[in-house]
Amino acid sequence: MAATLLDMSTTQAARFAYMAAFHAAMAALVVFNGDSPKTHSGVRSEFSLLARDNTAFGKGMGRFLARSYEYKDAADYRFEAPIPREEAEDVIAAAADFVSQVKAAVARSFAAPSRDP
Repeated sequence: MAATLLDMSTTQAARFAYMAAFHAAMAALVVFNGDSPKTHSGVRSEFSLLARDNTAFGKGMGRFLARSYEYKDAADYRFEAPIPREEAEDVIAAAADFVSQVKAAVARSFAAPSRDP
């Protein structure tokens, strides 16, 4: 969807890319921590800790989530000039990679043998 929005609004396209990463982070927190915070700042903070401590995630994933929040903030609360198309495309690609990495980490966690007695 974010890529489709590029022709209408680069800022909204980048916002949707952040939201995809945000929801992937929430899912990862539920799988790995058992619960997810209810706020954007809580999810960003908790996911950053998870990504730092869990080798299943790339080192920059927590930073990406924190940085890309600015696009949501700009789209929702600030009326600025649209971001350049190339920048929006980069955010969309990075968010797609983020979602793929979370999906793979979650899949591996379910495929791992259970440690419960």
